[in-house]
Amino acid sequence: MTIKLENVGIAVRDLEEAIAFFTDLGLTVLGRDTVSGEWADTAVGLDGNHVKLAMLETPDGHGRLELFEYLHPR
Repeated sequence: MTIKLENVGIAVRDLEEAIAFFTDLGLTVLGRDTVSGEWADTAVGLDGNHVKLAMLETPDGHGRLELFEYLHPR
């Protein structure tokens, strides 16, 4: 049975350190953003959250890794 990574989200304490770690492993940064508001509250079930995030792609182009650092709440 083949296991396939499609999309995984990981909360990290330091987004820049996490990006450096995963890019050293060969992943590529696809984009960065900050997210807050009603959609974010609903998506994670945490009212008033605000995050910095980065989307990375695996070397084969088939998997995505979402890294996010909460700005609020800490």
